Amino acid sequence: MLSRAFYLEMKNLGLYGLVPPAIVVGLTPLTVLAATAEGQDPSIIATVCQLLIPVFAPWWPLLILREYVDSPARELLLVYAGRRGALFARMIICWVLFVALCAVSFLYLSARFGRLWLLFIAVAVQSAALIAAAYCLALVVRNTFLPLLFNVTYCVGFMLTAPNLPVSIFQLGLYDRWSDLGKVPAVGVLAVGLFAVGHWLETRGYVHTRL
Repeated sequence: MLSRAFYLEMKNLGLYGLVPPAIVVGLTPLTVLAATAEGQDPSIIATVCQLLIPVFAPWWPLLILREYVDSPARELLLVYAGRRGALFARMIICWVLFVALCAVSFLYLSARFGRLWLLFIAVAVQSAALIAAAYCLALVVRNTFLPLLFNVTYCVGFMLTAPNLPVSIFQLGLYDRWSDLGKVPAVGVLAVGLFAVGHWLETRGYVHTRL
């Protein structure tokens, strides 16, 4: 039931659903190739990947959530979802699919520039945290525009101005040693916590009663 409904929801996204693949598998490798061809520092790979990839992690989740939290038919859709916690399951599936896209991109980049699996881990965890934040915020404010605005502002703002601040989930570096994953454990805990809060909001009837 859930898999069928999720498949139809993804299919109904149309061209909007192609944005993450275009960015992760298309634009990101091309940008990395262009940047490295200009002889820039190898750390530019991590900068480009963290600037372009995580910001699009909540794209699918927010498009799916839009129909459940700020559409005229939201009550019927929540009933159709089949069970409480179904939105949480959709968020996890979206994250898994997005990480699969990242894996394709990083396999290609690794073939060109050497092993980048530490950077891949960092990007995957960052993506989980941003999806979880969007999930929670969408349930609280009952729309998807504010979570989208927050996501873009946070990612672009910190990556372009102060990525190494403690409140940033990003970190610059070559990602060729374990110390470059300094923020990843904390970001992982944050992601789990936000997913738990979102699941609590959903399963405790917060969405159903407020809608």
